[in-house]
Amino acid sequence: MILHEGGLTLGKNIGDTSMLVSTNGAANVPLFNQRNVVTDKKGYAIVSFARPYQENSIEIDVDKLDDNIEIAKSVKKVVPTDGAISKVSFDLKKGVKALINVKYQGKWLPFGSSVIDENDDQASIVGDEGKIYLSGLQEKQSYQIQWGRDKSCRLNIELNNLNEGRIYYGQADCI
Repeated sequence: MILHEGGLTLGKNIGDTSMLVSTNGAANVPLFNQRNVVTDKKGYAIVSFARPYQENSIEIDVDKLDDNIEIAKSVKKVVPTDGAISKVSFDLKKGVKALINVKYQGKWLPFGSSVIDENDDQASIVGDEGKIYLSGLQEKQSYQIQWGRDKSCRLNIELNNLNEGRIYYGQADCI
């Protein structure tokens, strides 16, 4: 077991050098080439017997991920020192995926506009005919759309206003 800032994580036999995997709180995320190792309910897992002073690859098994989880980078490489417990963090988005056509003042949003989330991170880019692909959506979400030097609008999304499917879809207006 490893006690860390996120709590207590249990694992199989821990060797001298191990890795603590974190997945932003996503539970039951399987690790590739790790027999029966998945993250716990807090999104942590232990990879035992890492090779010290050598490059170790930790990989999320994307073929076994739930449909409501998306990951940008599924492989991380770590070079731990002997006797260390290295933390390996993956940025997963958990929530609904959606493809939305968005208009501003009756016209499609400009191609290439930036879609900025509430943390001021770029969440997406506007495609042809105002198409925006988003993942990690919750019941209600808000985004700032920016284009040109000083043009922007606010996109408020409510899932109950979209058509439900494996990927939600629909149309919305940016205000």
